[in-house]
Amino acid sequence: MLKSGCESLVINAFQENELSMNTQLEIADNSTLISMVEAGIGVTIVPSMILPSTPVNVVVKPLIPSLVREVGLVVRSQQLLSPIVTAFIEEAQNGLEEFMK
Repeated sequence: MLKSGCESLVINAFQENELSMNTQLEIADNSTLISMVEAGIGVTIVPSMILPSTPVNVVVKPLIPSLVREVGLVVRSQQLLSPIVTAFIEEAQNGLEEFMK
C-alpha cells in the first residue's frame, strides 16, 4: 500500500464494505510501488494522479464506487499573500476546475 496520506480512506472503505486487506508492505515511493506491481509482487490501490503517463506493464482498474479525497490550500493570512502565492492559488484553482471537467 502506498504511504501517501490516503491509507485511512482505503482502510475505511474496506471496513465499510466488510472486506479484509492483506497488507504486506507499505511503500512511500510511487515508482517503487508501481515497479513492484509490474514485477508481479502484488496489487495496490493508489490515487490516479500518481499513475505514470506512459504505459507500463500493469492493468489499471477503477474502483467502483470511487473513493474521493479532499485537498486544500492553507495560508497564514489572505491579507498578507505575496503576488507569487496569489498566482499559485489562482493556478491551482484553475487547474482543479480544468481537471473536474
